[in-house]
Amino acid sequence: MSISLVGCSSAEYWERWGQQFCDSVQSMRTKPDEVIIASLEPLDVPDFVTNIETKELFWDSWNDAIRHSTTNWVWPVGIDDLFEVDALENLDESAEVIAVAGRESTGASFVPDPHGFEQILQVGFNPMRGSIMLRRDVAVALPWRPVKWADWMQWCEIRYHGYRVVFDSQSRMVHVRHAGAISMNSDSVAEAQVNQLKHWLLTVGVKPGAEWPPVLLG
Repeated sequence: MSISLVGCSSAEYWERWGQQFCDSVQSMRTKPDEVIIASLEPLDVPDFVTNIETKELFWDSWNDAIRHSTTNWVWPVGIDDLFEVDALENLDESAEVIAVAGRESTGASFVPDPHGFEQILQVGFNPMRGSIMLRRDVAVALPWRPVKWADWMQWCEIRYHGYRVVFDSQSRMVHVRHAGAISMNSDSVAEAQVNQLKHWLLTVGVKPGAEWPPVLLG
């Protein structure tokens, strides 16, 4: 399995979290083949990190990093994430998407729900806590949209298009909870956008793409 860790960061965010992130990556027994970080301006990165220019944070920057990758798999990550030492060991490559389990820095579990995934287009919450690894071609085909809950939307589209998902129960990462994290606070507008996407998927169909609102098929 060849895999890239892909992410994005502002200069200020990298100054706060970059060293911790790099130390955590370096602590893995099995290292990623590539680490690609997109940013608006050059970052002070070590040699094993590829820093590419992006025009907008977020979410186009994650898409830019994914397109820059040359591996078979990509793992979109946050700069404030931490990784278990065996994060890239014993992965099941039989599917097209891996739902990754982890834990939160508060001690809470950070695990995706396979039963919730089956109903993700009907339920009113995101059952896919945790992280995601995707075959690169899937990540390119279903890019992140420029909305706050881009990961939730992507899971909805993965379910709608029938991509094969394997649920990995091994803890592979730590989701660091802090006041500056995007996911810390609820957002009714962002939730309404997800609900609108689900409605369109189930009624008229949606063309995969990196725009919002999406291109409708019906």
